[in-house]
Amino acid sequence: MAIKSIVRPVLEYGITIWTKALKNSDNCKKLRKLQNLALRMATGAYPSTAGADLNLITDTPDLVCYLEGQTAKGALRLKAQGKWTNEKPKHLTPGHTQLCNKYLSDLHFPSTKIDLTIPRCNLNRKYECIVPDIADSITYKANITTETCLQNTIHCFTNGSKLDNENTGCGIVIKNKTETLLELSLGLPSFCTVFQAEVTAIEQAAINMNNLGIKDQDIIIWSDSQAAIQAIQSPITRLNTVQNCVTKSPSLQQQSQLKMDRSTCRTSW
Repeated sequence: MAIKSIVRPVLEYGITIWTKALKNSDNCKKLRKLQNLALRMATGAYPSTAGADLNLITDTPDLVCYLEGQTAKGALRLKAQGKWTNEKPKHLTPGHTQLCNKYLSDLHFPSTKIDLTIPRCNLNRKYECIVPDIADSITYKANITTETCLQNTIHCFTNGSKLDNENTGCGIVIKNKTETLLELSLGLPSFCTVFQAEVTAIEQAAINMNNLGIKDQDIIIWSDSQAAIQAIQSPITRLNTVQNCVTKSPSLQQQSQLKMDRSTCRTSW
């Protein structure tokens, strides 16, 4: 709908700064009136249909509540990037800084460090990422395994997962042509996502290969997380987890023939 794709992005611009305007009841009425009009046009509802009912029917949050949530997200990003300052109010009424802090306090965000960083560009990469098409992945894996088994190639299988009981962890298996060099599993904090677990698994694989003294050899890291591979492949990183994986893993910095391949065949592990 136009309200979601066009109107809301315009209203969100600079919301962290002008959020104080949401405390004015007249402004809130105008915003809700705008959303109600857009939803009536989209659904063909009668003019007498209540705004709350329109929101429920179209699965659209109240616009004022939505903007307050975007305010909190913007403040959280600024805090994570070290750009947030807790200025003291110069007037009796709270300013945007105090309102943003209140939103964050009300939402009970975890006190741990947020997995965000200032966007950074990394063009000096010595590894190659490969994501074959799903239709070609089985044939691709068979071909590359047959070729590399005849060479002095290190295969590293990685995986990250999150269980229903919120337990999160990752595991790696490092093999060469003749033997298994390392099997390792790590528990992660319960608030970690599957994506973070997958990236951490790749990072731990690179670190442990360096600890094993694996150098001057071709290395293939297998991962079934396309999101993790694409994040590591991207020249711009916005997450600390990805940034640490790319810049602090010696194997990723030193090896010239490192590939990360997406495979749908996990049973052969």
